[in-house]
Amino acid sequence: MPGDAPSDRAAILRLGVAPVLLLAWRTWLGDPLPFLAPSLLVPILLMGPTRPPLAVLGGLVVVVAALSFALVFAFVGLANSPASVWLGMLALATWCFARLDARPDAVLPLLALMTAAIVTALVRVSPTLALDLPWLMTGATLQAVVAALIVHALLPSRVARVAPPTPRPRRPGEALTALVRAAALVAALGFAMAMEDTSAILIGITAITVLRSPPSEAKGQGGALLTANLGAAALVVPALALAALRPEPAVILAVTLAASLWLAAGLGAPGRRGHLARNATSIFVVLAGLLLPNAGAGSLVMLGDRLLTLALTVVFALVVHALLRRSVRPA
Repeated sequence: MPGDAPSDRAAILRLGVAPVLLLAWRTWLGDPLPFLAPSLLVPILLMGPTRPPLAVLGGLVVVVAALSFALVFAFVGLANSPASVWLGMLALATWCFARLDARPDAVLPLLALMTAAIVTALVRVSPTLALDLPWLMTGATLQAVVAALIVHALLPSRVARVAPPTPRPRRPGEALTALVRAAALVAALGFAMAMEDTSAILIGITAITVLRSPPSEAKGQGGALLTANLGAAALVVPALALAALRPEPAVILAVTLAASLWLAAGLGAPGRRGHLARNATSIFVVLAGLLLPNAGAGSLVMLGDRLLTLALTVVFALVVHALLRRSVRPA
């Protein structure tokens, strides 16, 4: 996730509390996809310690809305020409990865990747929602932006606004690595859709979380990335077990908040603890949103299935990184 936000208390509270409260609110309202807005809120909160400019937040809403409409039109309108749709997805993902290589803190290409993964998965997994998806994604982005504005107003960080980092210089082989990582993401999503896997959204977001780092920077971080993603899933277990027993919703919310705050407490920390805070929060929110609203006797079995899916996706993305490091050498 973008940005290495400082470990001040306000930033920790924003990241630990806001996505869970937004998830609880959307679940209480009966949203069929309650995890959408919270998962989009996380990268916005990780943009930095101060509130992002309104122009940037407005641009994010426009980009997500336009991309959602374009993807749904492509999948529905070009149903007889799927190759052209997937080539378009490949081009979009390549551009996003290239932009993230130049500016790792850039939230627009990251949200574009997340939007593409979510819309692509839902068009196949939930075809009855296909025509409503652009409106759902636009509404979710607006909710995430409003939530970010509110939480920044209530919990401001007492730090000066810092200038964004300068773009990194282009590296030899950078375009090729972006293309290969985009192809890996598209292949993972395409395979999940072909198998009609209900974990397609989780697969997409997990793959993006790992693949967004350039291969040179991901070296040595495989264990940390795997631990971060599996740790996020493990933290859902207590809340899921309580939900299966049908206790009070307030108790489930309290346990979920405690787990989320523990995740966020590592914000700015070095090593695996920092990876856990920066990279696992979105996975935690998506898993909680997928599993908690429909918790029952088979919830823990379903979580086990999601854990295996998540682990295999992380390993797949790390293998892609390893192959890229071997094949693409600086000139």
